[in-house]
Amino acid sequence: MLSQIPRNVGRDVANVLFFPLQAVAAEFDELESLLSREEIARADRYALDKLRRRYIIGRARLRQLLGKLTETPPAAVRISYERRGKPKLDSNEVPLVHFNVAHSADWAAIAWATSEIGIDLEIAQPGFQHASIASQVLSQTEQIQWDRI
Repeated sequence: MLSQIPRNVGRDVANVLFFPLQAVAAEFDELESLLSREEIARADRYALDKLRRRYIIGRARLRQLLGKLTETPPAAVRISYERRGKPKLDSNEVPLVHFNVAHSADWAAIAWATSEIGIDLEIAQPGFQHASIASQVLSQTEQIQWDRI
């Protein structure tokens, strides 16, 4: 999955990786082995095994991606959290990579760049009126582009 991703993070470029939060048993065990003790403890707090598995797969894929970008073994990537809970690479990691993670149902997305970045992901619900929230979530420029669609 990560073999096509370039190692370098270009300036003024945003990158996004979408992936399913599913894995076969053997792959799942390998992914789980990449997590820190804190991440395993957080995973174990999920009441439903399906949610626990999704968290583990998502966090492991994040570690794999950040490991590739920083040329660090995924299990050795040091992730800390900002005051509001947003994950970030510890400041000692080089090169500087900003990232954000989103998930919805069985899918996740990771966005990364050399500057602050955010991402959100929502699985479309049948009958949902997307236009009804466009003005709430889009910038003025994005709203103009949305209205042209």
